[in-house]
Amino acid sequence: YESGAKALAEGAVGGADMTPSAALVKLMQGLAEHPRGGEALARFLRTPVAGELSVGRPTVPPPEKPRRRPARVGRVA
Repeated sequence: YESGAKALAEGAVGGADMTPSAALVKLMQGLAEHPRGGEALARFLRTPVAGELSVGRPTVPPPEKPRRRPARVGRVA
């Protein structure tokens, strides 16, 4: 645990209970969205998006579905 504590002290972001595969994919996605890294990337990595983390903040809600316009009822000629 000493090496992990040193890494966290130097600014590493813990992976909590993410699998290594999920952590890698999430890091790649995070770097695509936050190429300069920093706090925005760290916040992204700590936030559950698709159930990859069972701890921390609640999962990000899915985007709202577009509302369908009701069918127009017209007169039949």
